[in-house]
Amino acid sequence: MKKLGLPILTGLVILLLIFLHQLSILQEKPDEGWSRTIDLDVAAEDSEMFVEHDDEESTLYFSGDPVRKIAVNEQLETSSENLEYAIPEGYSFYIDDEQAIYKKKNEIIYARNGEEQPILNKIEGINASNDGVIAWSRHTVYAISPEGTIDSETELPQYIKGGTFAENGQLFLYVQSEDTNQFLTLDPGKEPVIIHETPLSSGELYSNIQVIQVDQTMTFTYTVSATRQGTRVINTYFGESIGGEEAKVNLLKIANVETGDSFPRPNYFSLTNVDGKPHLLFSADGEISPKRSVISIYEASRQDGEWVASRRSTSEELSIRPVSITDQSLVWMDQEDSGLVLQ
Repeated sequence: MKKLGLPILTGLVILLLIFLHQLSILQEKPDEGWSRTIDLDVAAEDSEMFVEHDDEESTLYFSGDPVRKIAVNEQLETSSENLEYAIPEGYSFYIDDEQAIYKKKNEIIYARNGEEQPILNKIEGINASNDGVIAWSRHTVYAISPEGTIDSETELPQYIKGGTFAENGQLFLYVQSEDTNQFLTLDPGKEPVIIHETPLSSGELYSNIQVIQVDQTMTFTYTVSATRQGTRVINTYFGESIGGEEAKVNLLKIANVETGDSFPRPNYFSLTNVDGKPHLLFSADGEISPKRSVISIYEASRQDGEWVASRRSTSEELSIRPVSITDQSLVWMDQEDSGLVLQ
């Protein structure tokens, strides 16, 4: 009996030590890289999203009928409500608690107190930010305030294909001439300044144009997609223009800090400013275990001139459309059986 009791006692002691070790881990404070997933139970399908940031929380609006509003604070506590707007899906839009601006068919609509008022027609495209809305049709671009006022109307010789607000009312536009793609800045009342050009190539689609201003440097990204020999090719480019000079633009190559390898097909980029430096949130395929990989959210920053990224999402689903809430927290969409779910 004594010989049998000793191994049992030893085993119990080992189990106790393991339990105490696991308990100490649970009680430890999380380190800087710690993250957690909060299931907000929001089925957004393919809705467009408008994000409004303030000091204490971020508000996400999802297009549809009705519009869904979700507020997320720094502690990832949430509240949600439906708003009495019916915003068609498929286009960018502006919205706050008092008014909305969106595209319906070929018109730009300003809505307030349940009433819709067309303010522009024969419009091809729209892009919204917290500064307001820009809309364009062929050779004309309009800047629209959040209150629905048309602040400027500018005609260009090039064909306008897209754009967004930069800083202090400046527009950042993507246009096409007869043989080139051009990126230019446009200040109210001034001549446009071309800061980057690429040759025009049949079948290429430029999209997801984003820009931030860091001191005197305009930082921007854009994605080019095309089908080459039956294969879909998607590349994203990163550019910087200092003081309005010609931009230095390079194909984004991002290394995974866990493997050292470059991400083969990063997508769904979101350009952000963190402590005065550009950061990138994006989706990419990566391993979450030795035998399993999944599309996850990664965050990239420049270190010694090279882009490196680490995984930020914590779920095990296909994750896309990252949105930064604060420097430390973000939300994203997970593809589940029921559709896209905000995490």
